[in-house]
Amino acid sequence: MRGLQFRGYPKSEASRASSFIAHPNPTTEDVIMSAVKLFAIFACGGIPTVAPTEIGVVMITGDTVRGPLLDARDGVFVLEVDGFPTAISYDQLEPESAYRARTAILEVQRGPADGWSAADRFELGRFCLRRNQEGLARRHFATAMGRDVAYRDRVDATMAEYRAGRSARAAENDAEDKDENVDARRANGGASRDTGEGTDTGGGMDGAVGAESKPRAAWPDAASSATAEAVIAGYKEVGERLRARVGTDIRLLETARFLIWTDWAKSEHADLERWCEQMYAVVAERFGLRADASVFAGKCPVFCLRSKKRFGEVAGALDRYDVSNALGYTISEPNGHVHVVVCRLGGSEAGRDVFASTLVHELSHAFLHRYRSARRVPLWLNEGLANVVAEDVLGDRCFNAEAAEAGARAFAGRDLALGEGFWKADSLDARYYPIAHSVVAYLIGRDGDAFRGLVDDVKKGVAPADALNARFGMSYDGLESAWRGAHR
Repeated sequence: MRGLQFRGYPKSEASRASSFIAHPNPTTEDVIMSAVKLFAIFACGGIPTVAPTEIGVVMITGDTVRGPLLDARDGVFVLEVDGFPTAISYDQLEPESAYRARTAILEVQRGPADGWSAADRFELGRFCLRRNQEGLARRHFATAMGRDVAYRDRVDATMAEYRAGRSARAAENDAEDKDENVDARRANGGASRDTGEGTDTGGGMDGAVGAESKPRAAWPDAASSATAEAVIAGYKEVGERLRARVGTDIRLLETARFLIWTDWAKSEHADLERWCEQMYAVVAERFGLRADASVFAGKCPVFCLRSKKRFGEVAGALDRYDVSNALGYTISEPNGHVHVVVCRLGGSEAGRDVFASTLVHELSHAFLHRYRSARRVPLWLNEGLANVVAEDVLGDRCFNAEAAEAGARAFAGRDLALGEGFWKADSLDARYYPIAHSVVAYLIGRDGDAFRGLVDDVKKGVAPADALNARFGMSYDGLESAWRGAHR
């Protein structure tokens, strides 16, 4: 797949909007009327029977999305965007927008702020700390303790844990910066960065390793050890040229199946390695691969960056890829070579979890491209499986399952149809990602072996609709009907 855009939430064509949440100076009447209207939505089980007030939110990529609120629970909420129920995680929002959305929805659920319980205030404080909004968190914690002194110990423990984490990260980053400046000066004759034009890799990593011109027919068993070593050496050469051009603070981490170039602090390297290898283990088990099998040509190159600026530099040098509205992308070449580039926005806990979800999602695309053959699978299957895998790997730190459930529930209760625009799409808007996740999870839950067979058939060249019928005895219309029924 030529990249995953993160417009809105992973890859959406976001609507431009304003609302009482996004407006800098809403009037008291605006807020009261909005709360009254939105309360009617939740009183009717989440699906509106009156025209609700629209909510506008700002995504972490800077795009805005708006629409009537349909549902809110479990860290996600659902807006109706251009007539389609769109599930959004708070973690996908700019911190201030996330806070405004959360407090507005809390007013709908609990009433005016002066009536919120100590538990509500404490949880809102934790919500703020997750986004490094320490000042707001302290205010809510103080209110919680004022309403119930029993919360003091919980607040003290929560703040101590937060401060310890921030101090450790700051100390690690300071040490990293000092080491990196010394390394860079030594490598570049006294300059802290390479000031020359550098070497442009032009067409991605495969051009530097003498890749085959045709996809191999039998992955993961085709590559000999000598071939794998040559491919790995070629990838490392490209990585070294990239370091010389972009910055020697980028280090190479090597695991059993991945080459991970990163400028993250050393204290976080183990997490990057673990997320990558866990992704592989989860997908390999789902597809019944033996323990020593590797679908990759040698190892899979991965670039994990800690700023949007560095993300843009690496993406430009490797792929001439525009990252304006992206947090990560996967390059999947017809000859089977793949690589993944992902960035982290900010140092908050929420930002870290979004990064991890994006990383595992993208790596799943890389795995699936290499699995059995380079034939592409339908986007609903590709995106849905990637979201399922991210949830499987990250568990409670990922809101994919909650978004899938909320999106499916809202979709199933409305007079909407997926149609060929979903099943046979050349590009899939991210508003459909939770739906794709839900459909794939439904198939896996119905028969995991049949799902594996479906993917195998498609990878062998069977038309997706024919493979679905052969493995599950359903057409696309039949699948949609059965899936919809399961979520009513």
